Amino acid sequence: EGALKEVLAEVEREMIAERTRDKVAAARRRGKWTGGPVPIGYDVVEKKLIINELEAETLREMYRLYLAKRSALTVMKTLNRQGRATKRHVSNNGRVRQSRAWSKDAVLRTLKNPIYCGLMPYKDEVHPGEHEGIVSESLFGQAQAIVDGNTGAKRKRARNPDYILRGIIRCECCGAAFTTASTRKNGTEFRYYRCVTRDKQGREACPSKPLPAQAIEDFVTARIR
Repeated sequence: EGALKEVLAEVEREMIAERTRDKVAAARRRGKWTGGPVPIGYDVVEKKLIINELEAETLREMYRLYLAKRSALTVMKTLNRQGRATKRHVSNNGRVRQSRAWSKDAVLRTLKNPIYCGLMPYKDEVHPGEHEGIVSESLFGQAQAIVDGNTGAKRKRARNPDYILRGIIRCECCGAAFTTASTRKNGTEFRYYRCVTRDKQGREACPSKPLPAQAIEDFVTARIR
């Protein structure tokens, strides 16, 4: 009898969770804000996203810079130099996540967030939102075209199986992992390992220079043999 009650209780919990997920999905498809970390540029008032003009100016500056420079790293450095920080978050349980300096990844996540052009995302879908966008859909689309162009080649390189030290080699200067990269010149491909810290934060964060992949792989292979 005790086991049966536990099974019934588990079934009830799953049904409640499923109904909750369905309600969230339906609300998102109607363009409603359903909770979570509030994106920079907005405050939540009566369960609705309302533009925070002071923060919104940081967003507009981010998009302007990105369209002009076409580099998330340059945007990151400029925003941090101007003293523009990320959003301070307070969770429902009162836990505070202080604002911090921008990282390259944070810039890219922000640039790719459709909330900023007045859309509400749900999984792989986007729907017209109840809230007002901070940038136009045209401006957002231009930024996405640059992001896709810049990251498409990197994703292709990340699947390249030729880097035998991927996930193994680390930076001697800062201890971070090395990522892979390649360039092509006069029809010849040149492969490299690059420090993640320098790749994301620039040469000021780590002095490590890119390593030619073939040379370091040959060296390691010879030592193993």
